[in-house]
Amino acid sequence: MVEELRISVETLTSMVPARCHRDNDVRINSLQFSPDGFSLLVGSDDDTIRIYDASSGICNWRVRSDYGVDNVVFTHSDACCLHTSTTHDDSVRYLCLPHNKYIRFFTAHTKRVVGVNLSPVDDMFLSWGLDRNLFLWDLRIPDPVGCAQLACRPLASFDPEGIIFAVGINSEVVNLYDLRAYDKGPFNRFFFTKDTSCDWTHMDFSPDGRHILISTNGTVIRKIDSFSGLLLQTLEGRMNGRGIPIEAQFTPDGRYVFSGITFFER
Repeated sequence: MVEELRISVETLTSMVPARCHRDNDVRINSLQFSPDGFSLLVGSDDDTIRIYDASSGICNWRVRSDYGVDNVVFTHSDACCLHTSTTHDDSVRYLCLPHNKYIRFFTAHTKRVVGVNLSPVDDMFLSWGLDRNLFLWDLRIPDPVGCAQLACRPLASFDPEGIIFAVGINSEVVNLYDLRAYDKGPFNRFFFTKDTSCDWTHMDFSPDGRHILISTNGTVIRKIDSFSGLLLQTLEGRMNGRGIPIEAQFTPDGRYVFSGITFFER
């Protein structure tokens, strides 16, 4: 049994790297822990997907894709994942990792898919791409169950209950949709002064659903109230001189935010 550790400033500042893996010679483009925290899913520009045991650091599976690898996310089974294609076509692919076998392809985008977000409660997921389309999918069905054609490239995220999803547009608008009536359009819409120094690149609800964290390809991260749209906080100071879309996320207790920086030492 893994002992629970309360997240605090003291705990975080006392942490040190326990192991360094150099299995990839090119950029790692995706990282995600399984829901139980026991496995780490890693996608790379070398077209490989790896799963590490989070306790031992051992790589349990390594899979190579002929279609390219990006935006790798676990499904609700830690033996399966979704990933987007970088070659051949613009599909989202549903992969069984132990058997290295694709279960299903989700084909509708006409340009590269840049984001995938899985519902936390069921088999629904969202995808969005450079074609400015947002698709709603069910893992059990190859065709999309919903689509929104937007004026600008979107980004999206489900809330913790899987009932509401937020869609960010043009780094200045957040639309809220009810999954049960998404075809009726957004039930709420928040407008912001457009960021001129950076673009929105990722959205993430807080664990209690009360806040939305907006990541950018600049040095700032913004936190808004998910009910009123009020800008609550702008987190500044992270290093990102290369304009990389660095994702920020809440800690599981919602009290802190984690984000990477572009400075590194190999």
